[in-house]
Amino acid sequence: MATLTNATIASTYKTLLKAGTTSSGVVALASDNSDSERVVFGEDDGADVRTDLYLTRKINCKGALAIGNGGLSVTGPTTSSGVYKAPNGVVGAPAYAFTNAATSGLFKSANSTQGTTSISTTIGGTQIVNANTRGIYPGTTATLDIGGLKDAWRSMHATNFYGQATTALYADLAERFEADEVLEEGDVVMIGGEKEITKTDRESTPEVFGVISTQPAYAMNSEGGTNETHPYVALVGKVPVKVTGKVLKGQRLVASSQPGIAIAAETKNIFAVVGRALESSEELGVKLINAAVGKL
Repeated sequence: MATLTNATIASTYKTLLKAGTTSSGVVALASDNSDSERVVFGEDDGADVRTDLYLTRKINCKGALAIGNGGLSVTGPTTSSGVYKAPNGVVGAPAYAFTNAATSGLFKSANSTQGTTSISTTIGGTQIVNANTRGIYPGTTATLDIGGLKDAWRSMHATNFYGQATTALYADLAERFEADEVLEEGDVVMIGGEKEITKTDRESTPEVFGVISTQPAYAMNSEGGTNETHPYVALVGKVPVKVTGKVLKGQRLVASSQPGIAIAAETKNIFAVVGRALESSEELGVKLINAAVGKL
């Protein structure tokens, strides 16, 4: 095995590893960490450049290691104890791109609207997201969504929410209140009992307060307890209500003498009304009827 050291290193490697030159032996390089000679693989002018370089362990450099003008392609796993540096890149040619998508990746941008430098993502040459010390912003205002109906995030936590409009799949505004027993969907409640709320128990009572909701559109005081101890009470909106007896769509609903059950009735006492039926039923027993809750 030939050993090359110090002053002969550059010229010897230039001869042995120049493109088109072959060597039948194994070449090893001894180093005493004092040599400052430049090692050249192939010619500087690019006319003779070696295609591949095979190493069994690593390259040690005293300073920065520059590898060509064409970039570096890595096909296996890598680790680093230093810092990878790359040019800033632009939206159509990101600094970190993908092999089969040269216009998709990461680049450094300066957004005048946000007033600070960002790390940005680009997909197909379109700037998608900017991340900086102020927050995370879309590449273009009001064009992107966070999640969707079929690909939804489980929950979102923040201190404040600002926007032009909000929507919900369900249809009532509800708040948690402490109950004196476990309540069910559609139970009609009033303020009272041993806790904050209890089932209504008097017909047409003006103390009626709301209806138990299990799928509120807007859930207030959400951390105030559990569905067993602090169920949601729909204060306004559309919810199923437990009703006994026949009911016609549009009739007003009031509390019955059965605990937590409503009946359809004609009344002039607006305080006794829990809501209005949105559907009819000929069934005489207790059932769930969709109703608009509120003093309607």
